[in-house]
Amino acid sequence: MRTQIFYSFLFIAFALVVGGSSDAAPKNDLEEHVLTLLSKWRQGALETSLFTLPSIKTISIPPISVKYNDNGINIDLSAQDISLNGLDSFVVESLNVLETPDYLDVSIGFKAAKLTLFAESYKLSGRAFLLITLRGNGAATIDVLDGALQLNIRVANVNGESTAVGDVTLSYTIGQVKANLEKSTLLINDILSKQGPGLLEGLQGDLVNSLKEWAVPLADKYLAKVTLNEMSDIIADLAVNSTVIV
Repeated sequence: MRTQIFYSFLFIAFALVVGGSSDAAPKNDLEEHVLTLLSKWRQGALETSLFTLPSIKTISIPPISVKYNDNGINIDLSAQDISLNGLDSFVVESLNVLETPDYLDVSIGFKAAKLTLFAESYKLSGRAFLLITLRGNGAATIDVLDGALQLNIRVANVNGESTAVGDVTLSYTIGQVKANLEKSTLLINDILSKQGPGLLEGLQGDLVNSLKEWAVPLADKYLAKVTLNEMSDIIADLAVNSTVIV
């Protein structure tokens, strides 16, 4: 369950990614293996000898609660029974994998033409410019357009005996948001559509903290059993022998 929540987060984060043309061309064998893994993941759940990655065709998102106060807009928004669609259309816009005796750096740039968040139930309250009352509840659909995400991970050598995540950075941008909140007061959809990119981009700090606080310790459990010299062979094996579950 926690694994599902993490991947949901990372990909809302990665609601901030992903699209439809061709992937970046690999410059070495390691990059080709990473691209193979990502390409397989687009097709369905990915089962490997070390772990299983859930399908990203439709992702269930845990209930969310967001407070936003900027540009004259004050909003409290909560939603539940949320699904994210469109992530499996992601494109790897850039990829750089660098291996040295001390670390392995992986830098991936993703893009997405369109992601759709649907909530069976939302509740919103707030004010716009101190004068306009904002209120709504019901179902909600939010389209995230022209998103881009940059993920950088360093796996560091630990005394030649194991590895660990040395650093993680995550950033994303959003081109446009189209909101359709049912049973909402006048102007809410227009306001959320205009303020949506800033609102979602404002969540970056929380997403990065979640990534570091939860995902990094989980990754380190696997990495504690792997030396840096073994890393290339393991990535190659996962790329070749992983199985797509449609």
